[in-house]
Amino acid sequence: MRGRILSLLALINGVRLNLSNVYAPTNLTDRKVFFENLHEFSLPADVFAIGGDFNCYERASDKFGGNISLAHYLSDFRSALSLVDIWSKIHPRTHEFTWFNSDFAIGSCLDKFLISRNPVPSVNSCEISTCVFFGS
Repeated sequence: MRGRILSLLALINGVRLNLSNVYAPTNLTDRKVFFENLHEFSLPADVFAIGGDFNCYERASDKFGGNISLAHYLSDFRSALSLVDIWSKIHPRTHEFTWFNSDFAIGSCLDKFLISRNPVPSVNSCEISTCVFFGS
């Protein structure tokens, strides 16, 4: 788990918000353990917002090309904390992908933003934007 979670606890208008960023392992075994233990690193809060690279997907529509392997452990984690994939909630019929292989034959939506159910009715927009980074 070291270096894979960054969490901030903020008090906004009397509401405790736990804002976290995750970078899940790419190795399947390590990723399952990561999600099984991730709740232990959640700071006590009224509202949770967790974003980042989850390196897995829950629905077949979140991938094209290659083999499809749904991450039930991500679904279990979301259910345990009552989290909603807000982008999918706002765009139920749209398919966007945040990762592609080098020849664009395989694509997946690996990056997500999950929030507690409480603020969902007040969210009116959530978008995926392209950001290209060329490292040295």
